[in-house]
Amino acid sequence: MNFLRHSGRLVRARVASSLRPRRLIDHVPLVAILAVQAILSYRLVFRNTAFIDEATYLTAGHYELHTLMHGGPNLFFPSYFSGAPTIYPVLAALVDNLGGLHAARFLSLVFMLLATVLCYDTSRRLWGRPAGWLAAGIFVTTQGTQFLGALATFDAMSLMLVALAAWLVVRYAGAVRTSSAVYLVVPVLLLANATKYASAIFDPIVFLLAFLIILQRHELRTALRTSANLLATFALLLAAVLAMTPRSYLTGISSTTLNRPPASAATSVVLHDAWSWVGAIACLALLSAVLAATSARRGKSDWGTAAIIAVLAFAILVVPANQARIHTTTSLFKHVTFGAWFAAIGVGWLARGAAALPWRPTWRVAVAALASTATVVALTPLMIAGTAQAGQLDRGWPNSTQFVSALRPLVTRLNQPVLLDDSTIAAYYLENRLALPYWYSTFYLSYVLPGTNIRISGPAAYRAAIQHDWFSVVALNWSTQKPIDNVILAAIRKNKNYVWVGDYAQPDAYGHSGAYIVWRLRQQQILPTRRSRQLALSHTRAAM
Repeated sequence: MNFLRHSGRLVRARVASSLRPRRLIDHVPLVAILAVQAILSYRLVFRNTAFIDEATYLTAGHYELHTLMHGGPNLFFPSYFSGAPTIYPVLAALVDNLGGLHAARFLSLVFMLLATVLCYDTSRRLWGRPAGWLAAGIFVTTQGTQFLGALATFDAMSLMLVALAAWLVVRYAGAVRTSSAVYLVVPVLLLANATKYASAIFDPIVFLLAFLIILQRHELRTALRTSANLLATFALLLAAVLAMTPRSYLTGISSTTLNRPPASAATSVVLHDAWSWVGAIACLALLSAVLAATSARRGKSDWGTAAIIAVLAFAILVVPANQARIHTTTSLFKHVTFGAWFAAIGVGWLARGAAALPWRPTWRVAVAALASTATVVALTPLMIAGTAQAGQLDRGWPNSTQFVSALRPLVTRLNQPVLLDDSTIAAYYLENRLALPYWYSTFYLSYVLPGTNIRISGPAAYRAAIQHDWFSVVALNWSTQKPIDNVILAAIRKNKNYVWVGDYAQPDAYGHSGAYIVWRLRQQQILPTRRSRQLALSHTRAAM
């Protein structure tokens, strides 16, 4: 009881202290930064229909929920997802059930706002409150921060968890002798990695920060011992998780992250794109590292601080270097935002020097006002550029409203398979009319010839399926799978049971208009519900 009374008094004292006018004023800049971030992301939430990644993860989440509660065929999402489908997709699907796509996007906004708060508090604990304001302001200027706050994918959640792990390091590493809370870094980091496998590239950054912060505040032996314990705990827990992980998850981790096949993008293209998105922050982080090293060399600061800033600056180079290695720009605009979070903390150190100067008390208000004005003026061009880039990304995919509206009356509850280019978007919007196993794309098909046990795949499978009237609706747009689309078109022309429905535009904000060409099977050719369900499920199991 005495412990409870003491804890209650401590909580009440802290709350009262935080509500003092001075403390409230201290939080005004952060609240303003968060308000700007929320407004910039909010304007993107309602601008376009679902992106293909959003549709894929939300649809998978709905199916995982359905399978969990009612059972169903295994669609093997883990074998090709770049994050565990049972974490973010399920959480986002629950939110989607409450408020649709926009609610799922608002969930990402919450994650990104939390990441900004963690950026502020991490920098504040390292360099002081002005550094926290500058770090948060720098982070909000990036296109990735704004865009990920309006995109229903697992990137925002994973970034927030990585940020939380780094914050735990800064919060508890200095008190490592008296607190074991620093070991919370291990499960948080593992959860971040499971949410998005590619986030593991920042694990060494987090552990290196832990070592440097402990070394800065304790002797080398303590830093080595605690860092070794952290790594050993992480390795043991990771090994235990992998040992219990189904093979399909290991296949997904390998194919999407560890052994991702090289693409064809030139190194110069990858670096150019990365520069256009986070080049300004990279330069500021490098400047901060150079100035910190110079200050340490002159004896005005310690080398531990310089080393920490150098690691934070290096973090922004990790993703561009890795994606240049495999020659791909896929998701680069999202991945560089992780590094920008670390670099922004390093940039925050630049505010420490101005705050530490021996200003006279009568000058402090004027100097603070002048510094704030100068900071806002300096950040404005970065904010404008980041906002413009985020807007371009948000308009970078076609609006599917017209196509989905045209497809809705064609998709029946008879559960007859439907073949589409990029089928996940239609599957997301029309999930209440046709269950997920019956949606097929032009990327892969395994088909058993009727009356035989012969299974075929590739172009021959599409030709045979069309020949035997297996698909009730076919829609092609010649966007990504042109050779397969041409094979399907030739098969449709030979089968008089398919009739042309129409061409349906998918315009984007730049006036570029792709189009779906849609065919449907004549009504009398549609199979009975039970028979079509058996065929679809057998082909789904075989394909996966």
